[in-house]
Amino acid sequence: MECVRRLSSLPERKVLPMYVALFPSSFPPQPLKVGKIIEYATRLPLKSPSPEIILSVVEDLRRNWSVRYGGGCEWSQDHSQDSLEHQAQLEEQIKQDIEWGRVAGPFSRPPFPNKFCPQQPRVNMVFSVPKNKYNPSDPSRRMIFHFSHPKFLSKNHLTPRNDSGLDYDTFRKIITRLAQLGEGTLLFLMDVRSAYKLLNILREEWFLQVFRIGNKYYFSKVGMFGDVAAGDNWDRFKSVLMGIIRALFPDVEFFCYVDNIIALVPRPNRLANEKVAKARFKQ
Repeated sequence: MECVRRLSSLPERKVLPMYVALFPSSFPPQPLKVGKIIEYATRLPLKSPSPEIILSVVEDLRRNWSVRYGGGCEWSQDHSQDSLEHQAQLEEQIKQDIEWGRVAGPFSRPPFPNKFCPQQPRVNMVFSVPKNKYNPSDPSRRMIFHFSHPKFLSKNHLTPRNDSGLDYDTFRKIITRLAQLGEGTLLFLMDVRSAYKLLNILREEWFLQVFRIGNKYYFSKVGMFGDVAAGDNWDRFKSVLMGIIRALFPDVEFFCYVDNIIALVPRPNRLANEKVAKARFKQ
């Protein structure tokens, strides 16, 4: 009876006709120097990750990244919400992504199926959380795409995990190593801006990247925050990127947590060379 109840609660299966208006099929400008990354990944003797992951990342950089969805989409699925909190701020964020070419829209209906992608659209739920939860006076919000909705039928539930399998660096590891290196060690930090959005998604999978704000539809051409595949793709790419950085600069110890890179510059006799640290940071 529970199975019958669940099935009866599913929305009506609708099939959208072919989208015939102008469809923006170009990829966004790529800030990554992909050719240089591929050159380093294939030429340098990287200690990690495994050769299999390095080869797969190189291939994905060349052809773009898959969201690895294991389900089908024979009819249109819309999991969006009619009303959103902080909608004006989310619309402002979307405008910026549209300007950068990472998001396409707005559309009066999902622009799928079309001649580039014949699949029916899957429209994802959107919500937002404070960017700085420790500062109540900061009004900025982080847009989250709820790829885990609906439970057990979601895009995330039907996506096999594909991360690099490497242990995450933690704050405890970094502080412990800093204490071991001792006085005079210099530290610098780097934050990769909009990390997931650096990885372009395969054009034929854009039908899984649709969302709605108000009465307008959009779709993303890059990795989306909330999609397990976007996290796994970045994790694999990051593991290769860190392998390259460590091979290029063996005199610096690097740690990375998601998209936050921390470098420790130890020097002999506990006297850190600030000139070296500044040069490595710039490089």
